[in-house]
Amino acid sequence: NKNMQFELEVIELTEQVNNLKETVDSQRHDNFLKLSKQRERRKQEELVRGVSDIEENKNMQFELEVIELTEQVNNLKETVDSQRHDNFLKLSKQRERRKQEELVRGVSDIEENKNMQFE
Repeated sequence: NKNMQFELEVIELTEQVNNLKETVDSQRHDNFLKLSKQRERRKQEELVRGVSDIEENKNMQFELEVIELTEQVNNLKETVDSQRHDNFLKLSKQRERRKQEELVRGVSDIEENKNMQFE
């Protein structure tokens, strides 16, 4: 029963990590598309007229948005890595606990068998 519960927890945590990975990948892809579209639009605007103060401000704003989006992606990545590490630690503790329980059960069985032989 504990093993089944443990396996369900591992499956659930794995799904959470995979969902976060998908979110990060999706955001990276969206950011790339956004950046490409904005670069192309800027090139077209520059061909039509020279870069004005307004366009420079737009470029600066765009660069700030890219920085913010990059930070968001990095934060999500850190969250995934942290959760992966926490899952590993949790899994290790549960495995160690299970080994200890099996060891204790094994010793108990040996003692019980010894007692039965002497009776």
